[in-house]
Amino acid sequence: MKVLLVTPGWPTHVFMIVPLAWALRVQGHEVRVASPPSGIDAVVRAGLPAVELGPDIDLLELRRRAARYETAGNEKPADEDEVRNRLAGEDGSRIMAVWQEISFSATEDLVGFARSWRPDLVVSDSLVAGGLVAGRAVGVPAVRHLFGIDILGTEAGEGLLGMLPGYHDRFRQYGVEATGDPAHLTLSPFPPSMQPAAPARLPMRYIPYNGPAELPPWLLEPAERPRTVVTWGTSSAWSAGEHTVRIPQVVEALADSDGETVITVGRKQRALVGELPPGVRLVENVPLHFLMPSCDLLVHPGGASTMLTAASYGVPQLTVPHLNEQIQDAEAHAATGAGICLPAERADVPELRDALKALRGDPAYHRAARRIRAEIEQQPSPVRIVRVLEELVG
Repeated sequence: MKVLLVTPGWPTHVFMIVPLAWALRVQGHEVRVASPPSGIDAVVRAGLPAVELGPDIDLLELRRRAARYETAGNEKPADEDEVRNRLAGEDGSRIMAVWQEISFSATEDLVGFARSWRPDLVVSDSLVAGGLVAGRAVGVPAVRHLFGIDILGTEAGEGLLGMLPGYHDRFRQYGVEATGDPAHLTLSPFPPSMQPAAPARLPMRYIPYNGPAELPPWLLEPAERPRTVVTWGTSSAWSAGEHTVRIPQVVEALADSDGETVITVGRKQRALVGELPPGVRLVENVPLHFLMPSCDLLVHPGGASTMLTAASYGVPQLTVPHLNEQIQDAEAHAATGAGICLPAERADVPELRDALKALRGDPAYHRAARRIRAEIEQQPSPVRIVRVLEELVG
């Protein structure tokens, strides 16, 4: 069968869908991966056929407009109750309007390509509802692929979509009469402890992929001391702002540790790290799945793919989130007992030091991390999910 996979163009979202794309290919199916210009390189470097569809969008500007308190110079809500109150009011309406703006930005291009190429199935990232429109417009199953903790694919999610002003009008523009949730199926890469299943949602085993690279020689040898890896992702500082980066504070909090500290940064992030003490290893553009097999503890801001990569290797995590979705994912992970969530606004050196000591010293965190790893390994692999998709197509 012919399968169109749709991503919003940000590399971490591309990485999330790569294992399923390759599972489809090795089962003999023809695949095309649609992405805005900014994501084409990540698709091609994964060895997949890319199709440039839709415009690049200024995510930072849209975030500033949607959740103003996330950026520097704005007052962040005092507590979770205030966050909920804001989301229930004007802030929530503005965020959902911006989400629709992002989610439908590539719809015209996606529908046009689907009508030309005639796929048998469309699998679309949860941030690109335009992919669901394209599938429905050509009369084939449209499947959603979740990126983070989400209510989409549940009864509550269907109710939310039904209440969103103008959501279903986007489908009617292309001759599609959709009500409720337009996805035929929703795939979730999260373990059940973090994101429970639902009748219209199918769990899928997360396969770590964070981009291609050559394995550094020092990773070929076993670590001589307990290794803590610190990463702030390639987009977190860009999206949340440099004021949320806590790498220098984490390094200081680890100063009295007898273990090894490895900091991994992306392109143009070196300036965010500051001066490093002797013995701290700094690496650039090393995919996280290369580092995790020898890692004892991971510190990061709460990105979904980072979190799942560490979880799939049974690594306890300290998450230091700032953005709404980071907080949501981080709290879901911490609730499993496999880590600690310390919001960026409270992540000063003493608090970081206490959290790191707890994670290193309490074996309960390691037991919970191993349990989450076992959960992930028990989920249906992407190859098994392909069989489900074949049955869905008929």
